[in-house]
Amino acid sequence: IDATRLTALRNQRMLSREQLADKANVSARQIARIETATTPMAVRRGTEERLARALDVDVAVLDSSVPFPEGLEGRASGETRVDGKRLQNLRGAKKWSRRKLADESRVSERQIARLEAAETAMSVRVTTLQRLKAALRVDASELTGDASPVQELHAPPDDQGVKIDPSLIDRLRDHLRRSSTRRDYQVGARVNGSVRLAYDLVERRYGATAKNIVTLGPMLFVLLAEGCLAKRQEKLAEVNTAKDRLESLATDDTLYFTKYLFDVDAGAGVEESSIKQADIRGEVVRREGLTWGMFNEDDLFAVTPFAIYLEQLAAEIDKPDVIRFVDVDLDDFDYD
Repeated sequence: IDATRLTALRNQRMLSREQLADKANVSARQIARIETATTPMAVRRGTEERLARALDVDVAVLDSSVPFPEGLEGRASGETRVDGKRLQNLRGAKKWSRRKLADESRVSERQIARLEAAETAMSVRVTTLQRLKAALRVDASELTGDASPVQELHAPPDDQGVKIDPSLIDRLRDHLRRSSTRRDYQVGARVNGSVRLAYDLVERRYGATAKNIVTLGPMLFVLLAEGCLAKRQEKLAEVNTAKDRLESLATDDTLYFTKYLFDVDAGAGVEESSIKQADIRGEVVRREGLTWGMFNEDDLFAVTPFAIYLEQLAAEIDKPDVIRFVDVDLDDFDYD
């Protein structure tokens, strides 16, 4: 994707990076990387298609396969935009008049008034943006709308006997700006066609996009994982109860064999260790279980408590076909 083309199209649509990110389901951080790249940046085909749809252009426009749309060349070469409301808030935070800002920035007072009065972000020369940001001591993204808005700060009335150190406002603004740049993180994962289809089916049935699922993923995973551990602990308690019952029968000499439960003791110990370590994938069972040698190694590699729990959970809600593990390995859960 060509950086100048993406920036120009976004500006033409009057979208901030965050707004485009939400519309295209692409992270704002990735959009920023593309727009600041010195050379065209390679991205996944799906990313390019989502950006093109959000900007209402063909993919060929973004990858420079076709000429740039007529009327946008100027924006790509030397124009940007300024959000008037943000400009007014930043000026107010410094308690500057328009005349003061004009003197400090060498931008005419009339142009500043026109920018602040505009209902939407206005197109300006890049040099104008640079002068305003330098005078206000802010990042350009705060004026263009690409960063989170800085809340307007007001000093309390003088009769309260409290004064605000102007440097505190600058420090708070710097903190907000640094925080806003750290807010979004790019998470990448290569998935096969069946997983991609699963995301599409979830969106079609429940209206939850892949971005929604990724956002909620940690919470949902923790709930399921803790449910798996709780269920295993419940079953282990049943095993121990049954073991104690068997051992109690050994008082009868004819049932002496019920006292020799070495395999049960060994297995219960491994299971207890696995649960304590939140080992939902069964790695502890596979590793330590082999040492007591009662199972074939191939069988042990099929011990995946989380997969088993999910299948049982699907059966309990009478939805056995929702999930069916067909080939579980050490690194992933592959399902159909």
